[in-house]
Amino acid sequence: MAFEYKKIGKLQDHLEVEATDWLESYIKDLHGVNDSIELTKEQISEIDKAAEDEKLDQYVALALRNIVQAWYDENEPDSL
Repeated sequence: MAFEYKKIGKLQDHLEVEATDWLESYIKDLHGVNDSIELTKEQISEIDKAAEDEKLDQYVALALRNIVQAWYDENEPDSL
């Protein structure tokens, strides 16, 4: 019997959530905020720029983009 990939999407979703949670915790500690939506526009712009680095791991980049998107959804819902 050949090995089959099953529920790979579920694994990818889990990895995305874990990466986002971990990086959000790191960013909150780094900037001394209780929630990433409290970051300044300048801080979130720096994170957004960092997410575009081609050398970045795909889950790190995805997690950073998730954090940026959540910030914009909360702080500037009509801008993206």
